Amino acid sequence: MKEFKDYYNILRVTPRATDVEIKKSYRKLALLYHPDRNPSGEQFMDYFMEIQEAYEILSNPENRRNYDSEFIKKYGSLSSKHIKTAENLLNEFTHLSLLSKEYFKGGIPKQIIIDYFIFLISPPHPNILKNHLNIQEWENLANNIFKVLPLFHYLDLMDYEEEIQILIHNNKKEEYLEVINKIRKRHTLQRIKPFTIILISLIIVFLMYKYA
Repeated sequence: MKEFKDYYNILRVTPRATDVEIKKSYRKLALLYHPDRNPSGEQFMDYFMEIQEAYEILSNPENRRNYDSEFIKKYGSLSSKHIKTAENLLNEFTHLSLLSKEYFKGGIPKQIIIDYFIFLISPPHPNILKNHLNIQEWENLANNIFKVLPLFHYLDLMDYEEEIQILIHNNKKEEYLEVINKIRKRHTLQRIKPFTIILISLIIVFLMYKYA
């Protein structure tokens, strides 16, 4: 079985690093450990090859998403202590919405995505976005949130309705309500499904008894 490598650690960045941060760190490390600068150091060559391998994965959006799926399976979550700017937080929501697709493919446990989503919508993160986003960015944020919401059970989702609505721009309120209504209807159907099955079974038994 192939050994799982922590590419973030190899490039000396956090799992929440931006593309720019990853590229900057890669260039610095590649220059420092390049074989031409360390002709007699075999250990430097090995690390240089790891740097190349890590950057090849993390610099490609699709490869990075797949790698993050494996990272979450192994470590339980992505590090999340370095969200300091609106840009960082927007990137987090975008990344999370993409990871939610992996859940529907069976790639990531649902609870991990939900837990991280709750972390992102909790204080102080909403304050980071205040007065820092234009309308298009607010709408993009809402679209990313809408991709994650279907993972929630309706009653659990209602516990965080206030926090979520803070992040939904007025232009997206109507669409937000439509998403919530779909989740509510799904919840209702799930609740009545067992009773429907029982009712149908009783009707079948009654008809079999009547016409036996």
